[in-house]
Amino acid sequence: MTHEPIVVDIPPVYCPIPPAAHPLLKDIQLRSEQWITQFSFWAEETGPPSARDSNYGEMAARMAPGGIPERLQLCSDWYHLGGVWDEAYDRLPAAEAGSELGRLAEMTVKIIRTFRVPSAGLLSPSSPFNAALGDIAERLHQMTTPVQRHRIIDGQQDWLVSMAWETACKTRTRLPSLPDYTAQRLYTVGGTAFTVWLETLDGVEVPEEEWDSPPVRALTEIAGLIVAFDNDLYSYAKDLWYQRNRGVLPLNCVDVLAAHLGCSVPAALDQVVHMRDRFMCLFLALRSQLTRRASSELARYLAGLGHFIRANIDFGNVSARYTNPDGSSPDAVRSPLQISDAPSDASLNPVDISHIAWWWQQL
Repeated sequence: MTHEPIVVDIPPVYCPIPPAAHPLLKDIQLRSEQWITQFSFWAEETGPPSARDSNYGEMAARMAPGGIPERLQLCSDWYHLGGVWDEAYDRLPAAEAGSELGRLAEMTVKIIRTFRVPSAGLLSPSSPFNAALGDIAERLHQMTTPVQRHRIIDGQQDWLVSMAWETACKTRTRLPSLPDYTAQRLYTVGGTAFTVWLETLDGVEVPEEEWDSPPVRALTEIAGLIVAFDNDLYSYAKDLWYQRNRGVLPLNCVDVLAAHLGCSVPAALDQVVHMRDRFMCLFLALRSQLTRRASSELARYLAGLGHFIRANIDFGNVSARYTNPDGSSPDAVRSPLQISDAPSDASLNPVDISHIAWWWQQL
């Protein structure tokens, strides 16, 4: 049975940060495609279109348009490997999600331990993850300082651990609350898993007293939740496709907010964009405040957070992951993001979500 494509009109989002890309973007992407296919994750030599055409290299190259090429390559290769992992768990039907939790927990620990000790030998020698992750871990140790490396590994741990909660949610028929969902989504979108790469990509190391300061921590989280909301918006049609064709619970801020407010999906879409634009206004105000007294290393990181937000939009609008949901249904879904010149809501009053209220206290 052939279905009509699922097309969702998303209200435009406010993002005054201009697009930027490393000049070697295409080369980085091509090398990552060649790198991931050598590990035989798929029966077909080139891998499924969803993995081959996801353009994770675009995300890396746009996050750090002035980054060091070999480090961008490492980051892009890891994003491709992480994408294989993410696709295995991202759209599990309820009947399968529960049975996969044990394996997910086991693999999370083994992946993080391999990052910390590349020779750990915890993964099965016959698993393609063994050679691929070992290669990533070895290169990570060669290219980074201990501080950069530990920050990167901690960020990947945030992402992998949060995926267990997300998978558990898919075993239920009831959506999580808005506070629970936003706490989870900060990490499942890869917020800190992405931002911790910025120092390494640009060849800087932010002093500890700045890195751990509440305003910098807040700004990092704000960027992560903006990216989470944007990802939920441009992947919303994909979520609806998986609900229709695979019975997967649409775990997305649109449906969560619709349930929270008791409103329709079109009304929830508007409210998601309003909330997201308030986050963007807070991000810009707090970043401006921090930049005035930042070290050169921190200033580079703060600029990188902006690139991260914009990179996610530009990546999402071209990645086949969000138009070809299962790798065999090209153009089956569309919900791209458009950019607005002005915020739909410019309020700098706190959003009513208790665990992020402290962000506004940093102004």
